[in-house]
Amino acid sequence: AVYLGLVDIVFAYSLDQRANLGESTVESAWAVGAVSPSLSNLEQFTTLQSVLVGCFRRGLAYPLYRNWELCEKALEDVYVVFKLGRRALLKTMLQVKELFDKHDVFYVYSKIFLDDYCVWLQTQASDKAIRSLAHKLHNFEVEKDDIGWNLDAFEDLALQTSESEAGEDSEVVDAEMGEMAGEVDFGEEHVDSDSARLEGLSLAAQGRVQPSEQQVEEVQSRRKLVQIIGGDYDDIVDTETSSNSNVGTDADAGVNTDKDANADATQAMSAWDNATVQSPASALLSSIMQSGSAGGNDTKSPRKKPLIELIDDN
Repeated sequence: AVYLGLVDIVFAYSLDQRANLGESTVESAWAVGAVSPSLSNLEQFTTLQSVLVGCFRRGLAYPLYRNWELCEKALEDVYVVFKLGRRALLKTMLQVKELFDKHDVFYVYSKIFLDDYCVWLQTQASDKAIRSLAHKLHNFEVEKDDIGWNLDAFEDLALQTSESEAGEDSEVVDAEMGEMAGEVDFGEEHVDSDSARLEGLSLAAQGRVQPSEQQVEEVQSRRKLVQIIGGDYDDIVDTETSSNSNVGTDADAGVNTDKDANADATQAMSAWDNATVQSPASALLSSIMQSGSAGGNDTKSPRKKPLIELIDDN
């Protein structure tokens, strides 16, 4: 029973070291004490199967990471420690003792169990018995059915749940992709509002439909922006009146509106092709320099206005 008690203590310590990548944490003392049946319940085992079943049960119930493969890796570490003999086992128990000595509550485990275990390993423990137990650990396998918790059924249920959730996620993704590609009909309320707005502006510019006030304002703002970028800042006031009349014409005046729009477009494109278009910053800078060199108090022209007024106007 004393040798088997070493098995569950080393198993709990190995499981914590595996989970924390070889570094102890503030929860390590609690984790080792919760997983070890000997420390937590003062359990005394008589068979190797009973101690390993108890270790696997508590290893799958209490730690932060509860995993069957992780418990199997911890069992391999126990085998390695016992195979190395009494000195390796004593070194491991001293590490466990140091872990509990630093805790303000679980130091009791160190006083009750670990001090005596460390003394016993140095004086009375048999290397032959320890290596024989290591040989049994190497050939022993714990099955999921031995735990008695129907782990296979729970795993199948978890896999089915994850597959169903993955199927639902894929259906949602397919629906979204179909909506983006236009494969799904979601009704007239999902028609692209931007496309309809641009089409209305095009028809209004051609004089085929009566434009709304919002469309008139948008066309005016776009023309004003083109004129500012093109450097034709002096004619903004004059073009506002003409743009209002051009955009607001009915179907009878469609030919004249078409000509005005084409003329504006041709003028803007030629300005870009001839590389005479200035950026807003360069246009503002040139207007400031011209206002400074011209002199005088004529503030009617935008190019002779003070800097703050030019910035506000732009």
